[in-house]
Amino acid sequence: MSLFTLTFDFADPVRKQQYNHQASENKRYNEAAYADWVSRHTPEQVRIANNARTQLRRKLANGRKSKRSGHGFSPIKDDRQVKRPTNAFFKFNTERQHSGDLKNIQLTEAMRMVKKEWDALSAGEKQVRAFVSINLDLDRN
Repeated sequence: MSLFTLTFDFADPVRKQQYNHQASENKRYNEAAYADWVSRHTPEQVRIANNARTQLRRKLANGRKSKRSGHGFSPIKDDRQVKRPTNAFFKFNTERQHSGDLKNIQLTEAMRMVKKEWDALSAGEKQVRAFVSINLDLDRN
């Protein structure tokens, strides 16, 4: 364990509250600085940088089994980026999960059930769901 962990674990509640408050302030400051930094770049520059980061991550991960290979090249988060469209099955799965019918069922079993239901749909029903999914994505962007 680190010295800070030990210090924090045995600190009195007032000291822990001070640490938590300072951490919250630091987090807000860092988020604002990050948002400012991202806003100084165009969405196209961010997209190109994210592509480069992906390539670096892949190159560093080749031949290495370390979990930290490519660490530090995570994508730049930018709300201005166009989001990829979600497919009809994903929308169907989300609807089924939120319906409450699959509550208290293991995730793997629930996914099997949803997949069987999806496969049982006719091609026309799937096409309608895909059309609705595309229109919802257009509204989102």
